[in-house]
Amino acid sequence: MQKDLFIAILITAAVLLSGCIDSGPSVGSGDLSEAKCDDPEYYAAVKEAVNLATQFCYQDKSKEDCDKEAAESTDPAMLKAGCYGELANERNDPTICEKLAEQKFKNYCYNTLIYSSGDPKICDKITNLEARDGCYSINALGGNAELCGKISDSEKKSACMQTLTYMQR
Repeated sequence: MQKDLFIAILITAAVLLSGCIDSGPSVGSGDLSEAKCDDPEYYAAVKEAVNLATQFCYQDKSKEDCDKEAAESTDPAMLKAGCYGELANERNDPTICEKLAEQKFKNYCYNTLIYSSGDPKICDKITNLEARDGCYSINALGGNAELCGKISDSEKKSACMQTLTYMQR
């Protein structure tokens, strides 16, 4: 889970630094497109960004672990999924994620989208149980106990319900 979070952060940083999305005033202006997300040359700056992020990784982990995570985070298909996720966020459109070929990349895209959309129905599209449970948990924090009931892991379901009970006090 911690490794997945680190990889997600690396990819998000890499996509931002590569220019896939503009962090300036033009965000949401439609500068991002599927054509950009599909262009392998568009990610040329990503390796440099990942190299920089990997230097921070070395402070906490072995070189072998950091290098492996860096290689995974520069996987072109994963970068494309991250870009599609940002595009789906920008347009608030989950159908963009459905255009990705592999389900694991669709899952990543949906996870990227869920934080901005707040639509718990997107959780239902995620096939990885751990990721889907996480999606339900996060969305349940808005006060929707029904989402806690959808969590497959009994310990996480209980923790979700306890958190909601505590928040409603």
